[in-house]
Amino acid sequence: MVKTPDNVHVIVLAGGPGTRLWPISSDKLPKPYLAIPGPRTLIEETVARARKLAPPNRVWVVALKEQLPLLRKYLPKMDECQWLLEPEARNTAAAIAFGTAAILKRDPEAIIAVTPADHVVSEPDALVGALAKAARFCEDEYGIVCVGIKPTEPATGYGYLAMGKKKNHGVHQLKRFIEKPKHAKAKDLVKKGALWNAGMFVFKGEVLINELEQHLPELHAPLAAALSAKTEAATRKQLLSNYEKLPKISIDYAVMEKTKHACAIKCACGWSDVGTWTEALRVSGGKIESENGTARWMRDGEVVCGETGKLTAALGFGKAILVEGPGGRLILHPDAASSVGDVAKEAAKIQSLAKKPAKKSKKKKA
Repeated sequence: MVKTPDNVHVIVLAGGPGTRLWPISSDKLPKPYLAIPGPRTLIEETVARARKLAPPNRVWVVALKEQLPLLRKYLPKMDECQWLLEPEARNTAAAIAFGTAAILKRDPEAIIAVTPADHVVSEPDALVGALAKAARFCEDEYGIVCVGIKPTEPATGYGYLAMGKKKNHGVHQLKRFIEKPKHAKAKDLVKKGALWNAGMFVFKGEVLINELEQHLPELHAPLAAALSAKTEAATRKQLLSNYEKLPKISIDYAVMEKTKHACAIKCACGWSDVGTWTEALRVSGGKIESENGTARWMRDGEVVCGETGKLTAALGFGKAILVEGPGGRLILHPDAASSVGDVAKEAAKIQSLAKKPAKKSKKKKA
């Protein structure tokens, strides 16, 4: 395996909403804290992979402050100084900037790898090797490297990366990003060697600062002001003081689709973003049983006894997915797997209304 530079840090992003795997995941139990495929949670597996790339004191987690009890439960041995707690979710550009600011105050020459906390990787050494090569590239050249996953099928649920000219350390210039395509387009992209966009990046900290200054000045300004503080603690405090005013945008839209210095490295590592129940069951062998709920396939006409003791049947689906969790029960046609987030938002509205006390009617004076 390629030797990793001594100044590599890893940011684990854990602050997203927990809607796509409702009713087991939720804002109170986001996807990173689910054990898929198990026995460890996704965030535990991600941190373990990160520690193959960098020592524990150079592995960081960016998460929402409400997730502090979950972090303490699932990462009890991790130094809490490595946890960067957001007061609210502002998407990946702000989260990555927050992590980068903290790291640069400690290590001004840092090379930073960014990875989501909620992905499955069945061949971790292959991913770590690709990240190490990308770090070596960033040590020598100016660029931001995306990790591109070699497709196993023409999937329509992922964005794609069109590869360009080959550079050093297995890294290629990136021609362009392609948003989630239709099936015919996805098939053509796979044939032409395009890769899935895994949402992982490697860059020198100072490179990201420069690119934000050019492409997202409204984030760069508060970031630069925070970095001018004398200590790491002061930098964190200053950036958090106006966190709710930071632009709410993904790093892809903010920087990667605009910069002339985007690159990519190909990786085949058994990767999945576990973004739907179809995918979650695929990586889990068709059935999930956890302390937070269960999920399984159902045949048309099958009757099962659920966790509540009540019978559940599915008719006319052909094949369905049954999920039971703290948030409710879901019977899902596989073709609708990508729409669960919309249902989760509607369920949250209904639960919120149900919790509101009924207004007392005013009695008319006689």
